[in-house]
Amino acid sequence: MKSKGSLFQSLFILLSLLMTGIILISVSSFYISMRSNIENDMLVNRRHNLEQMANSLESELQNIEYAFNAYSTTSSYQTIIENPLNVDSFDQYREITSQLNYFSTPNLHNTTYSLISLEENWAIREGRLSQLSNDEVNAAVDYYINGNSSSLYWGKNGSGMAVVTLLPTHSRSKNGIGIANVSSIDIDQIVNSQEIHFPLLVLNKDGELLYDSNFKENALTTMLPDLSFSELISNEEAEKGIAVANEGEESFTLLANESSYNNLVYLTALYDYELQEILSPTQMGFGILSGLLILFSIGFSWIAATYLSRPLRQLKDALRLDSDKSSINDFDYIKSSFDNIQTKNDTLQLVIDVEKPALKRQFVSNVFLGNNTIEDLDEKQQTYHFPSPKDPVYYVLITQLDSRVAKDDTVRLFTLLHIIEETIPDARQFSPVVLSDESVGTILVFDSDTSDIKKKVIEYGENIVALAKTEVDLLVSVGISPSYSDFNSSRSAYKKAKTTLNYKMLLGNQSIIAYEDIQEITTDSKAGHYFTNLEEPIFQSIQLGNIDEAKRYTYPFLAALFKNNPDPLSIEFALLRFFMNLSKLDQSLETHVIDRPLIEGYYKTVLFHRNLVDIEETLVEQIIVPMSELIKLRTTEQFKQVSDRIKAKIHEEFEEDISLDTISEDLNYNPNYLSSIFKKETGVTFSDYLIDFRLKKAKEWLVKTDLTVREIAEKLKYGNSQNFIRSFKKRESLTPGQYRKQHALS
Repeated sequence: MKSKGSLFQSLFILLSLLMTGIILISVSSFYISMRSNIENDMLVNRRHNLEQMANSLESELQNIEYAFNAYSTTSSYQTIIENPLNVDSFDQYREITSQLNYFSTPNLHNTTYSLISLEENWAIREGRLSQLSNDEVNAAVDYYINGNSSSLYWGKNGSGMAVVTLLPTHSRSKNGIGIANVSSIDIDQIVNSQEIHFPLLVLNKDGELLYDSNFKENALTTMLPDLSFSELISNEEAEKGIAVANEGEESFTLLANESSYNNLVYLTALYDYELQEILSPTQMGFGILSGLLILFSIGFSWIAATYLSRPLRQLKDALRLDSDKSSINDFDYIKSSFDNIQTKNDTLQLVIDVEKPALKRQFVSNVFLGNNTIEDLDEKQQTYHFPSPKDPVYYVLITQLDSRVAKDDTVRLFTLLHIIEETIPDARQFSPVVLSDESVGTILVFDSDTSDIKKKVIEYGENIVALAKTEVDLLVSVGISPSYSDFNSSRSAYKKAKTTLNYKMLLGNQSIIAYEDIQEITTDSKAGHYFTNLEEPIFQSIQLGNIDEAKRYTYPFLAALFKNNPDPLSIEFALLRFFMNLSKLDQSLETHVIDRPLIEGYYKTVLFHRNLVDIEETLVEQIIVPMSELIKLRTTEQFKQVSDRIKAKIHEEFEEDISLDTISEDLNYNPNYLSSIFKKETGVTFSDYLIDFRLKKAKEWLVKTDLTVREIAEKLKYGNSQNFIRSFKKRESLTPGQYRKQHALS
């Protein structure tokens, strides 16, 4: 360094100290920021896990709610809840317990269900019937109903949590209470099934502890008395959690999540040692990085000091007549940089021009989400060239696919989007956008002076429906919002247009539905209808494995549901009830066709998509036909055995008062079911077979014995000889006496 001079030494020391200080400050700041980010990410991830756990648990609790809701709407419920029960009412008691047992799910098999009648003072708890005194009923009303604004709430029981439903849920007047006692064992299984290991506490809105996962020896539970969860939930900083310093124990950050569905509070914790385990490798990495950067800064300082001191050295060399010179043309470098920037700007403008249609659609999507307002429209008007009449009138138009083909939906939606672009002039619409996996929407705009605007909107809808059908064989329906003049009301209009498409279930495919046309229906909703008499043949056909008959009975049943229910909500209840009944049949027959993905897909189709073709396909092709096929395979040999047992009964007991009812009691089958099996296997009805066998015996006795006609009639249970003679003559074209004489002669 002495050969480079004193200026070099000064510059080298100054740059080394300056860069080392900058590196240490920068690395420290970056580490602190990264630590904060990692901690925040872990908190966010833990909160996500907490929400995931809550959703898993609440999906099971919602199944209980749906079951009680559906049950309370049945006529069976009203009949049972208003009838007295006592020790002699075994059939009614057995029916109730059977219905309550249907509520069980694979994830809640330890859960018990109770039903209390407030009108007839009885209760069924854990399968046991008990009579209630007036004081006990009044106490139940005070405890469960008075002071509760909701028909559904949660509380603590001895081994878990209790889901309390005030019945019927659709009525203000309550005549029953349904209680599901969810075992902590079931909750443990749901929690453990997620394979996420962290503490979990569940509290109701009153702060009562409903569940504790007992993680880390109740460390989290012991902190509950010192914390205010209501303040935590309402705090704007709740996302960051509450840091808890636990003396003698591991400190942690407490996280809480309040369910919007049932106001339950879910608590978990992120322990400091978890964060430290993640940060240990990071700390080591930052230490190594700091050392490398400091070494780099020393080398850089050496080079920089050499470069900055070079002019002085060159001057000294020049004074020593050294002709070795070098220079760098900074102006050429600056010019080259500007040329490069200009090239990048031109490229960026080209990209913007190419992406402008996508940006316009994104703007419209944000309008439907309520994120863009008229001020944003004014700002983007010059860039996007949206239509802008002086006195605008707006409509939201939503086009929805009438059938779903999962692998083709994306192509079909973009085809539909281009059809809308071609059908509606640019001066009349904003860019159409894909709203979901089954619908495309756009905003129409007219000048208020335009005559008969609504007629024009409907004409656009008709053209879209017709063009989609003729050009690409695509069935679509159109929903139209009411008109509005404030662009900021677009989100509200979008919701109303979306609501209209719910009524496609009533109006059918290729419908064009305006919001004003369905207002009368929405304001005058009536109770729906369910056709048990049409449902029963479907279930009988499934039980017999008759696929064609099951399908043939299903279509009129679904048609009756759609025709006789006045609004989408009542249709939803009817379809969900039919699905629940199919699920019960699936369990009783042990066909196991209906699994969890099928349940979730069907509920999503009914509650959100409301697509008639998908609903029908799911019920017929994914449930009814597979169940019938399994039963058909299983029961071919079984039917033959049952038929043989019936024939054996006839052969043994033909001299007694034998009937399908008496045989069904012996064989423990439904009489109608036995009749169907016997006819299927033998080709004749039970009555015809019994009559033929008795007449066969009668002919043997007429030829081989001296029994009188009257005695034979009595032995064969004909009531009187005239009935026997008429029946015999109808089959043999001879009276018994004539038959005896003829065969005696022969």
